[in-house]
Amino acid sequence: MSLQEYNYKQPDSSSTKEHETAIILSEYQALRNEIAWLIKNENTYMSLSITLFTAIIAFNKFFLDVNFEFAVIPVLLIIPIPFLLFAALFQHQHIEVHIVASYISNCLRPQVRKLCSDGAQIWQWEEWKSHISTKGHNSNFIDFARILVFLLPVALSLAFVGCKVFVGQCPLQSIENVCSTYGAFSWGLLFLFIVDFLGACATVYRIRRQRRQCQKILNSRIDLSY
Repeated sequence: MSLQEYNYKQPDSSSTKEHETAIILSEYQALRNEIAWLIKNENTYMSLSITLFTAIIAFNKFFLDVNFEFAVIPVLLIIPIPFLLFAALFQHQHIEVHIVASYISNCLRPQVRKLCSDGAQIWQWEEWKSHISTKGHNSNFIDFARILVFLLPVALSLAFVGCKVFVGQCPLQSIENVCSTYGAFSWGLLFLFIVDFLGACATVYRIRRQRRQCQKILNSRIDLSY
């Protein structure tokens, strides 16, 4: 039997183009939802940090009010750990947002432009917004303000520990007082201080790299034609 007897019709180019466009737009919508989810997670980490910082202020005030100063230094050294974890998770989510945005910009947008009206310049809003944002200087301040939510509690905790241990005494005498007060736990406190300090330095280093890294991701061009 011939193909004509089966009433077979060769798919026309317009229906194929519409089908491909629908698939690409569905993928675009899914990726936009993923970006919204990642940004929501970023805001969640910031909210948790602000809430935790507020609670810690009241908690330390309680310890000082009841003259339970023995626990102040250990608590101050434990405080930075969740904030450093929140900062690392926030930075990871921030980079993931740029990875998804890069795929949309460099892979999906050219395909849609190729399918629609022979490469017409559509979907220009995000490009325009990115172009305008890079000209302003507010983005640097906003990025700094965001990460300050995580680093400020860390810096204050380490500063308070330094003031409580070293202010008004020579360094050697201060170390002897800490060792006599906490005994074998002094090594644990020293370990926590080193972890907090190195974690803060690593966070600052990642911040300095992150902006260049995100810009590099957005400008990346990858050939996906296998």
